[in-house]
Amino acid sequence: MRFSQLCRKQVVNVKDGSIVGKVKDVEFQEDKLCVVVFYITDCGRLVNRFFPWLFPLEELELSLEDIVSIGEDVILVKITC
Repeated sequence: MRFSQLCRKQVVNVKDGSIVGKVKDVEFQEDKLCVVVFYITDCGRLVNRFFPWLFPLEELELSLEDIVSIGEDVILVKITC
């Protein structure tokens, strides 16, 4: 799977069914060449998208253990808010 395909997917919490956001970035472990952390941002309001330097989006770090499943349209995660 390509990073561009991963970024288009919605991230959904399976505990309460809420949409957490979308994948913004990933962190790799260089020696094993695998993904360690997913960085998720909320979709945000329109003002956040146009003025990110004034109203930055919060970033959530999800480890690989938090991910339940990666499907065609969504990524299911199990997190407690």
